[in-house]
Parts: sequence; structure tokens; C-alpha cells
Amino acid sequence: MSRCMDLVYSGTTSPSGLQLDCDYLTVIQNVESQLIGWYEEWLPVVVAHADEYVALNGRFFLHYGMLVINSFGLQDAIERNPVNIGNFFGRVHKSAVACINVMKDNWGPKGYLKYSPDSIFVQGSYAVLTLLKVCGNAHAC
Repeated sequence: MSRCMDLVYSGTTSPSGLQLDCDYLTVIQNVESQLIGWYEEWLPVVVAHADEYVALNGRFFLHYGMLVINSFGLQDAIERNPVNIGNFFGRVHKSAVACINVMKDNWGPKGYLKYSPDSIFVQGSYAVLTLLKVCGNAHAC
């Protein structure tokens, strides 16, 4: 994810910091395939040797990573490449909902949230606020 951030969010010529000469769709699709590949490779190991909480963490952080990188793609699509808005909108929406569902349907009812670090609530808040932003601006898409 940090390599992706270096590629898409290190521009010095734009006020937003987004790279102006980057093919966001290609970069993000490549990073997504790496994240999914690592997740699928390690999930059986985690399930076999760890508890449910660790597996839920893996699912949450996979979707949170996808949410972050696709948020940059959506911002680029809105600013410069409207043909990609639908693609990134769908990915952002799906990832944000997946993060929220882990918190709401799994961590909350099982009592894990009361022991979670503050960063989990910050990341969950980012997912919720992203949904509010994209749903509030859906008419513009």
C-alpha cells in the first residue's frame, strides 16, 4: 500500500498532491491484485493457526487498504478522468461497506470493539465518512 501511495499521492505540481501523469486505474488494479493475492495466500494459514479475531482483522484491513487506494482513484476520476468514476465509485462503496460490516456484524456483537485501539475507530470513521461523501455526491456521478 505504501508503494501505491508513493505512486499516486506524491505530486508536487498539483494542489491536491495527486500525480497528474499517473494511470490510476492501472496502478490501483495492480495493487489490488497484490493485496487480494496476499490475503488469499495467508487466509488459510491464519484460519488454521489463529482465532477468528485475527481472521476478521485480515478482512477489515484488506478492505480498508482497498478503500484508501480506490479513494485516490475516485478523486482523480472526479478531477480529471470522468470515464473512471463509475469504476472507482463502486470499488470505494464496496470496500467502505465491507469495513463497516466487519465492525457492525462481527467485532461489535462479539465484544471485540471495546478492546480495540483508537486506530480502528479512526479507520471505521473514515469508511463511514467516505460512504456519506460518495452517497451525498452520487447525483454528480
